[in-house]
Parts: sequence; C-alpha cells; structure tokens
Amino acid sequence: HAMIGVLLAFLVVFRSQIAWGMYMEGRNAVGRVVAMSRCLALELLASLAHACVEEGISEQSNLGVSRSGRPRVVVRRGGVTLPELNRSRRTKKSDIELAVLALECVRLLKLHYWTQIEHVRSGDGEEAWTAAAEMVNRFATQPEVAELRAEFGGVQPGSQRNKVTIPGTGEDGSAPVKPDLKHGQSFRVGSSLPYYKRTSGAAVAARKHDPTRAKPLVVLTWLRINIERMVSAGALETTQLSRLTEQIEGLVEAGGAIDKIDQLVLPLPYCQLLKIFQIFFVFTLPFVLAPQLGLWTPIVAAFTAIGFFGLDQVGVELEGPFGVDDNDFPLLTMGLAMCNDLDAMVRTVSRTRMEARLTSFASTESHQIQGAAALALGWAEAAESS
Repeated sequence: HAMIGVLLAFLVVFRSQIAWGMYMEGRNAVGRVVAMSRCLALELLASLAHACVEEGISEQSNLGVSRSGRPRVVVRRGGVTLPELNRSRRTKKSDIELAVLALECVRLLKLHYWTQIEHVRSGDGEEAWTAAAEMVNRFATQPEVAELRAEFGGVQPGSQRNKVTIPGTGEDGSAPVKPDLKHGQSFRVGSSLPYYKRTSGAAVAARKHDPTRAKPLVVLTWLRINIERMVSAGALETTQLSRLTEQIEGLVEAGGAIDKIDQLVLPLPYCQLLKIFQIFFVFTLPFVLAPQLGLWTPIVAAFTAIGFFGLDQVGVELEGPFGVDDNDFPLLTMGLAMCNDLDAMVRTVSRTRMEARLTSFASTESHQIQGAAALALGWAEAAESS
C-alpha cells in the first residue's frame, strides 16, 4: 500500500506540472498576441507622421523637416502650426487615404484578437460563443461580417460545434452563397472554386472545415493587404515592411500556440489509471491506518483524500485556461484593455496633440531641457574646459 501511495503521488504531481506548463504557455501565447498587436499599431501609426488624424480622419498635412532633422515649426498668434507642407510626393487626398489604411490596420488588429477569442470560446457553449461573436461583429464592418458568415457560418445552438461546408463545394458543385446585406437573404455569386479536385464532371465534392479556426488568418490576410497598399503608396519603407512581416508571422505562431493549448488534453489511459489508483488508494487507506491511529483514522484519511483529489482537480482546471470558469484567463478584459491602449495610440497622432507637443521646439522650456541634458551628460563641463 505504501508503494502504491508513492507511485500515485508521483503521477499526481507529474500531471499537475504538465497542466501548469500548459497554463503558462497559453498565457504567454495570449500575451504575445497582445504585445505584437501593440507593436504593429505603433509601427503603422508612426507612418502617419506626415498625415495627422483627428478622431479618425480630419485634416492631414506633411510635417516639414529641417536639415537638422527637427520639424520646422512656425509660431503664430493663437498657437503653433505645421507649415511648409511638402506636397511634391503626396496630395491631401493621398494622405487621407493613407490615414484611413493605417487606422483600418489598427481596427483589424482588434478584430484579429476577437476572432482568436471566438475560436477558443466556441467550444464552451452557445452563451460563451455568442458573447465572443458579438465582439467580433462590433469590430468588423458589414461586408466583413457578411464574408465571415458566408465562409464560416454563425453561432451554433446549444453545445454543438459542427464543421461547416466550404462555400463553393457540394454535391451539385454550386457556387458560394453570400448573405444579402440589406435583407438578410442569400444569393449565389461567382463560380465553383477551381482549385479543388473534382470527382465527376463539374461537381465539387462536399468539403467541411472548422467554423472558427481560420477566422484569425482571414483577418490577418486583410491586414497584410492594407499594409501592402501602404507600401505601394510610399508610406512604409522596406525595413518597416520587414519588421511588420515578422510581427504578423509572430501573430500566426501565437495563434497556433493558443489553438494547440486549447485542443491538447492528456491521454485518456493516463487519466483513467490515475483516477483508478486514486480511488483504490484513498478508500483502502483507512483500513491500513486504523490499527495504528484508531480514532484519528477518519481525520487523516479525509485530509489525504482532499490532497489527492484536490491536486488532481487543480490539474484539470489548469489544462483548459481559455474557458469561462473563474480560474480561466479574463480574455474579454484583456481584449478591452488592448483596445483601449490602441485607441490611446490613435489619439496621440491627432493633429491637435501633435501641434501641442511641437510647441516645445519654439519655447524657452526646450532650451532649459537641452541645458539640463547637457549638464547631466557632462557636455557642459567639456564645453567650458575647451
């Protein structure tokens, strides 16, 4: 009996360590999605240095740059303006279009996060799936919602999570079905997909895919298309494109890690053997302890049962960290915090705030800051000695 107890303790602790590793890996994956989304937004919004935006889109202008690399600022009555607009390469219309693309990229980063959350929450029942899908619909445009619904379907009732038929496939080789945006009806568009192997004639064999797994990849495709348009317009340099590509690849890898943790479970034979050994050990332990402990046997046996069954339940809780239980990750709260951070980054590139920050270049405060920096770095003493 003692040997079984030692073996059982090892198995329970080993299972808990595996579950804790899965828990931390899942948290790191979600953290990478949030961090890379912020980095992508930072890089994209920095491209708007020549096109200030105000609450989305308002008046854009190129910041003139002097030979020293500092923005040229002219002080006028009533405040600081951004003069010397460089219109040689871009027009005001093109600046507005670039601002729209950059802000659309930020919105798509938010949408990508919520589609990722919808994927992991779609297996937790209709209520959890519906809550995540509502967040996706809030951050998606009407055509995007229609495309996602046509490709992946909607929330499935109850605890169902069945695969959906890929548009353009079916026994009759019919064309994909697209919802009508105005009336909510369906109509057929396009033609059957040509890159599927046909079994007979023009018919395309019915194929099914997961109802949520590819949604984040679709959103990242939209994001990459917008970035490519910004590159073609000259708003992003080649080095920036390389960094953005690496970060998008990081989002794909982080999404794969989240999906792996969500789908990964311990082998069923391991869990069954663990439960059998626990029940056998806990319910036979009082008979072994009774001759030595007497009346203390129930108390010791109860604490032993709590230890074994409790530690095993801890492992069960840690295995699936993306659900809706109290011990799971607060994915909705984390997503809203990320959206607030991205909104703050968007507001800081507004024309009003950029003009306010540039006042320091034309005020006595800037000279005081420069003098303090020179003194702290030792440049002031070096200048006096020379």
